[in-house]
Amino acid sequence: MRRLCARWFAALCFSPARGALAECDRKALADLIAGQVQVTMTGAALAKDPLLVAWLDAVGALLVCGIMFRAAAALLRDSAPDLLDRSTSHLVGPALQRALPILPAGFTLAAFRSRGTARALTLEVALDCADSTDVAAIRRVGGLLAGALAQALPGIEINLAVNTVTIAVEP
Repeated sequence: MRRLCARWFAALCFSPARGALAECDRKALADLIAGQVQVTMTGAALAKDPLLVAWLDAVGALLVCGIMFRAAAALLRDSAPDLLDRSTSHLVGPALQRALPILPAGFTLAAFRSRGTARALTLEVALDCADSTDVAAIRRVGGLLAGALAQALPGIEINLAVNTVTIAVEP
């Protein structure tokens, strides 16, 4: 019991250099909790007294619930930015306006829609062009626009989808 209390205390000690639990302290704490779960479940399986079995089973279940809650909170914290569909118009709009002068004659911006996460930015751009425009020219314009946006928004991964809206030219 004395060694168990010493390990518990050592696991809760803070690292003076970082002001948080050191990595070895986290491992010791995880080992300690896993050991406690094992002891409570083994005790519940071997105990003859029904009251002791109920208490040990409840304590072990609470420890497992705590571990699962902590893991779920960490997963939610890491994935929340990717799950939330946030509009980035306030960021992309000015950058797109600065990139528009590189469009060749015959191409104009029809609309754009943007969504972003902490890791990437998705931008859908609709360009107006004449219906006689070939696919190579559209791809070339998409490459030019992606390059200009990469310069305007450095450090952001941009997924650019260029949709064309053809304009029928009347004779």
